[in-house]
Amino acid sequence: MFNITKIVQKFIMAKKVHIISDFINLQKNLSHYIYVCCTTLAILNYIIVHCYNVLVLFPSVHSNCNNSNGNENIYEQFTKNCVVNISDVTLSSAEIDLLSKGLNFCPTPGEPDFGEIRKDLDSFHTRLRQKNYFAEQSGPDRDREGEMPTTSDTPDPGPLPFHHRKFKKKSMWAPPGPKTLEAFITSNDTALNSKKSRAPHFHNLTKEEEAAIDSLLNNPKIMIKPADKGSAIVVMNTQDYIAEGENQLQNPDFYIEVPSDRTKKHKEDVDLVLDDMLDDKQISQRCHQYLSEGGLRTPLFYMLPKIHKNKIPPPGRPILSANDCPTERISGFVDHFLRPIVENTKSYVKDTTHFLNILSTYKNLPPDTLIVTLDVGSLYTNIPNDEGIQAVNTFLKENRNENEYPKNSYLSKLLELVLTKNNFEFNDKHYLQVGGTAMGTRVAPSFANLFMAYFEKNM
Repeated sequence: MFNITKIVQKFIMAKKVHIISDFINLQKNLSHYIYVCCTTLAILNYIIVHCYNVLVLFPSVHSNCNNSNGNENIYEQFTKNCVVNISDVTLSSAEIDLLSKGLNFCPTPGEPDFGEIRKDLDSFHTRLRQKNYFAEQSGPDRDREGEMPTTSDTPDPGPLPFHHRKFKKKSMWAPPGPKTLEAFITSNDTALNSKKSRAPHFHNLTKEEEAAIDSLLNNPKIMIKPADKGSAIVVMNTQDYIAEGENQLQNPDFYIEVPSDRTKKHKEDVDLVLDDMLDDKQISQRCHQYLSEGGLRTPLFYMLPKIHKNKIPPPGRPILSANDCPTERISGFVDHFLRPIVENTKSYVKDTTHFLNILSTYKNLPPDTLIVTLDVGSLYTNIPNDEGIQAVNTFLKENRNENEYPKNSYLSKLLELVLTKNNFEFNDKHYLQVGGTAMGTRVAPSFANLFMAYFEKNM
């Protein structure tokens, strides 16, 4: 068990003086009762974070100590300010301070780029004009603007090609607005044109931390990644990171190495199916244009180190960076139809609040009741493609009209492309995933949820 007294003492000694000083100023304006409550909450918050770090961040055991009792927090000796350095490189205090700010920390930019500011301001003004123009339009007809409405005298044309503003290119059309709006836009333009360019007076990094950015970026011996769980930043040897990745990719049940990049070929396969959907009037011209645009970037394979496991080097959670890959947009398109089905499955849990609300509906449970959870190891990669598609087809048939556009058969074809045209690059080598679905593609959570729902239903 944790010694709360020691943790509170560590809170005082860990240079958290700025928090205490803030509450001293707060005390001058608030009652003593509120002051005590705020101080107590701050201390409790630190205790919770500290206990979380001990329980989740540091439960790993060094490979040389894998035969120990497993209770030693071996990662703690490599950790400082939430930076876990398990590499052979000694980090300077400036490098540690820089990394402790988090990988999403934004350094103070230099002299502003007025070209980018002008571009952003024009985009903002365009959105204002569009919103004003379409302010009186609402309802489902807004998604099908420009199409001829049907009347009782017009023969029913049957199902219309699928069209949704979510799946069309953003329009840059800027209709003129009312005088008040145009005056506001003119005022913004005048203010920007009269603004003089100057570099910021203050920076949120020291000179040592700014130098640390270059030293960390240009060091080929280390790999810096966020931890799979928790808020730690992990610094590990590049050779250990590559060895873990290649070890995972050597499993022929899930991955095979291919001699060349298949991105262009996969893009052509996707476009063929989209062309068939357009010719069959399953999707609108705008939807087809959106889905077939881009898609020529090769996905990149990377891993998040699982430091909550008791191993060094830690195993990695495989993820694909699949932005602008051949299947990115069709993956989001299929997910658009699967996600509402997932939300209607029996075991669907949206988040923690939803789970607590479900528990509150069970009254007068016996005192010896046990709440049991089940975890599937490496679920995404362990789902057989054929069985997963079969599960999705079953739910599509149960929840959608067969005559509804796009037809379920086309959604199934697109899903098959997402699962089978999953190529990527790692360490200058090209691979193809032949089993399961990758973490990183939009439809993966819905696909996995429907597979598990199908599994539960047929147990």
